[in-house]
Amino acid sequence: MAGIFVLLGAEFVAITQILVYVGGILILMVFGIMLTNRLSQAKVETEVYNKFFGILISVGLFYILAKAIEMADFANMGWMKNAPSSPSSVRDLGMKIMTDYVLVFEVIGILLLLALIGAVRIAGNTREEGADAA
Repeated sequence: MAGIFVLLGAEFVAITQILVYVGGILILMVFGIMLTNRLSQAKVETEVYNKFFGILISVGLFYILAKAIEMADFANMGWMKNAPSSPSSVRDLGMKIMTDYVLVFEVIGILLLLALIGAVRIAGNTREEGADAA
């Protein structure tokens, strides 16, 4: 869907949609981890066999990325200087949200806050029940 927005010339909406979906997936994973039960009896032992090679590869990749960023000439990129301005700018979108759709914007914010409070409450109840059983 974000690709369609880019093709229609609404780059800001496309990037915003991508960031919202990434944030949603991240929050889903955090709550999934938060709501799973821990294995209290089973001890999981792990050993690191290739610590030296892991550090070596990490340092090498960091060096390659640092050199690539250092060699890039961000100031003289032609496509950044000659980028056409979109007919629907971020300023226009902000003005529209904060004037015509301010009530909808506030209601959505309150609903998201209530959903977050409910999720934390559910997670808290699960932990309290587990603590009573132990």
